[in-house]
Amino acid sequence: MAQGSTPSFKFGYADPKASSRGLGTGKTNYLSVAIKIPQSPGNVIKGISFDVIPNQKAYSPSVFIANQTDKKIVMIQQLDEFKAGRNEVTLEKPFTMEKGKQYLVGYQLQAVGKAQPVAFESTQGANLPQTNFIEIGGNYVKEGDPTELSEYDSPELGNAMIFVDIEDKANALAHVACLVGGGFYGKELSPNQPATIKFKVRNLGHQAINSLSLSTQYSKNPKEGVVIQGVNIAPGTTQEVEATTKAPNRGIGIAYASITQINGKPQSMSHYVKHYPYKVTTPNGSWARNSILIERFTTERCPNCPASEKPLRELIGQMKADGMEVSVIAHHVGYGEDSFTIAESVPVMYFSFTPGETYAPALMLNRVSDDKDQNSLVGKYSVKEAKYEKAKNIKEALRFTEIASTAKEGKINLVVKGQTGYIDSEDLYLTAVITEDHVPSINQSNAPKSFTHDQVARKFLTPPLGQEIKLEADGSFALEIKDVAYDKNWKTENLKIVVFAHQNMSAINHDKRQVYASKTIWWNSSTSNSDVLAIEHIRPYAVDGYIVLDELVESLEVYELSGRLVTRSNQKKLAPGIYVVRVKINGAYHTHKLFVH
Repeated sequence: MAQGSTPSFKFGYADPKASSRGLGTGKTNYLSVAIKIPQSPGNVIKGISFDVIPNQKAYSPSVFIANQTDKKIVMIQQLDEFKAGRNEVTLEKPFTMEKGKQYLVGYQLQAVGKAQPVAFESTQGANLPQTNFIEIGGNYVKEGDPTELSEYDSPELGNAMIFVDIEDKANALAHVACLVGGGFYGKELSPNQPATIKFKVRNLGHQAINSLSLSTQYSKNPKEGVVIQGVNIAPGTTQEVEATTKAPNRGIGIAYASITQINGKPQSMSHYVKHYPYKVTTPNGSWARNSILIERFTTERCPNCPASEKPLRELIGQMKADGMEVSVIAHHVGYGEDSFTIAESVPVMYFSFTPGETYAPALMLNRVSDDKDQNSLVGKYSVKEAKYEKAKNIKEALRFTEIASTAKEGKINLVVKGQTGYIDSEDLYLTAVITEDHVPSINQSNAPKSFTHDQVARKFLTPPLGQEIKLEADGSFALEIKDVAYDKNWKTENLKIVVFAHQNMSAINHDKRQVYASKTIWWNSSTSNSDVLAIEHIRPYAVDGYIVLDELVESLEVYELSGRLVTRSNQKKLAPGIYVVRVKINGAYHTHKLFVH
C-alpha cells in the first residue's frame, strides 16, 4: 500500500482459515444471509466474497446490500454461476456507504437441501449460535424490496465466510476488533478475589493492535475497566490475551465484556458484548432436593381428565415415598369453556406447550413441559416417572426461611423470605398461587355428579409468570405482597397457598427452566424453615377400610355426609362410602372428604 493511499482490505468476522458449510440435503430452501458492517460513512464497498459447499444443486445466486436503517434492499447483483469454496464477486458499481445508515452485506441462493450458514465463530459449522445469525428472509429478495429480518436476528454480527472488499476512505476501520471466545480459569471463582479471564481477540481492522481497553461486568454489578498492554495482534488474526478482574461475592451468572478502545482510540464495535458464564464458590450453595412442583392442566370439557386422577395419585405417592414435599396446582385451561378457568393460567399454558395445541390432561414437573406425551397421565406414566427421576437429582439452590399469610376482610397479605446459594441474580422469580380443594364439579365430562376438583388455581398473588426477586448482598431476599382481594365465598378451610422460586418462564429452551424450591402452606398461617408444611402429607386416605394419616394430628373426627359422627379413632374399620374427616393440626381444624371403597 503506497504512502498516503486509501487502504483497501477484506472486512469480515470469520477466521479465513475456518472450514465453511453451505448446504445439506432435503427439500428446496432459500438461503439469504448477511454480516453487519460497522457504520463508516464515505467508505466504498467494491466486492463481496462468500464460501459454500453445495452437496447437491443450487440456483440463482446473487449478492446484495441491505440498508437495515431504512429496511430495504439497496443493491443486488445476479451471478451467472458460483462454485464450491470461495466465490469472489466484484461489484459492477461500487457502493458508497451513507452517514447514519447501518448496512448488511451478504449473498442468497436457492438450494436443493437445507440451507445451513455458519456463525462466524464456528470452525466446523456443526452448531449455529442464534446470536450471530442474520437471515434476510422468507423469500428471494430483489432490489427495492423491504427487508424482514428472521426470528434469529439480533444486534450481533452475522454469518461466517462472508467478506467485503472495502475501500476505507474514512479510515474508520483501522482499529476494529471483537471477542470471539475465551472464559475463566478454573471452574469456580473465589468470593471478592481476583479472577483471570482469557479473551480471544480477533483483529478485524487493517492495522496491528498493540493495546486494548475492555469493559467487564459481573451480572448487575458495577462495570470495571481493564487495560491490556504489550500485545501484537496482526490484521486478520486471532490472539488470546488475559485480564484480571475482581469476582463478585456470590452466585452464578454471566460476565459481560466488550472492547471499548484499541491503541488508545475508541473503536466502532464497542457495542458488541461477549458473555462468559461464571460461578462463585459459596458455602451451602446448594442442598439436596426435597420439593417437587406439579402443575396440572385440565378442563371440565376433557373426557380423559377424570381418568388421570389415579395415575397422578400414584406418581405423587412415589414422590412422597422418596421424602419429597409435593406442591400441586391445577390450571383449568386447555380447550372448551370451564368456569374454573382464570385468566392468569392462560399465559402459563402458552409458555409451557406449543401454541395452538390442546393439552388436557397434562402436567409439568418443576416447570419443564412435556409436549410430546401430554396424555401419558391416562394409564401409563413412565415418561413422567423418567422426568421425576431427572428432576429429583437436581439440587435446590434456595431455601425458604419464612412464609406467612394473613387474611382479613376479603384481603390476603403474604410474606416470603429465603436464602439463596448458586442462583443467577438476574434470573430469579417467585410465583404464589391460591388453590382450593374439594371444589364440586359443575359439569365435568365423563365423571359422576359427585366429582370434585382439588388444587384448583383460584388466584395468582404474583404476575402469572412470576415476580422478579432482588437479592441482598448476602444472598437473602424478602418479598411482601399486600392487600390482594380474594373471594369470600371460597371455603377457607380448603384453601392453600403454593409458593415457588424459579427461573424466567419466558426462556426459549423449556428444558433449561428450573424450579429452585417450592412450598405449600395453609391459608392464614405462619411458618418458619423448621415447620413449613407440605400439605399433601396430611391428606387422610383409606386402606382396607381403615383411615391412614401420614402425619401426627391433635384430634380426629369422622362424619357421615348426613353429619352423624362415626368415630374419633383411626382404629375403626369403615364401611364403603363417602365420609368427611376433620383433623386438628397446630391448633387449626381442617376438613377433608374421604372415599372408602
